[in-house]
Amino acid sequence: MRGRKVDFLTEIRRDRLRKRKRQPFQPTLFARISAIVREHRLTEAFLARLDADEAPLRADIDRMIPSEREPLVVPLYSLVREEEYRVTRGVLERVSNPYLACAQSPEDILLSGALFARNSNLPPERLSRWDFDTLLACELAKEEVQEIRAHRGTGTGPKRPILSDAIRERIERLEAFIAGVEGA
Repeated sequence: MRGRKVDFLTEIRRDRLRKRKRQPFQPTLFARISAIVREHRLTEAFLARLDADEAPLRADIDRMIPSEREPLVVPLYSLVREEEYRVTRGVLERVSNPYLACAQSPEDILLSGALFARNSNLPPERLSRWDFDTLLACELAKEEVQEIRAHRGTGTGPKRPILSDAIRERIERLEAFIAGVEGA
């Protein structure tokens, strides 16, 4: 009984030491958004786009090439002018979802809400690797494949209609796009 108590105390000490270890300093969400505002010279007109819920959706997945992100340099501390501060605060007040922490462009800010609404469980690695328009197109492709299969069937059961070649090719292209984003 005594050995078990010692193990428990040792485990508590180790856990406390682990918590005390230095964690790398991460820039705040304000610093990230202010870096986007400064780099892209966003003005209050951008806030009007957020209010209008203007999200540029790509409709043609066939012509879309999955694009990886360009790295955004986020300073540890944000020093902004008054105009940049107002725009940054406006973005933070209007957009509140966890994907905003991975945004690297104005388009990402605009698309973060739609992407979060479609799939709230994307892993951070995928969010940091791909543009949000690519991820949103992937979610739309998944929905389209499910919709086609629900309405047309898979063509495998006795009462399921056989899919036409055009529909089968469309499903294959969509699945290849999804695999390119999710599997890479």
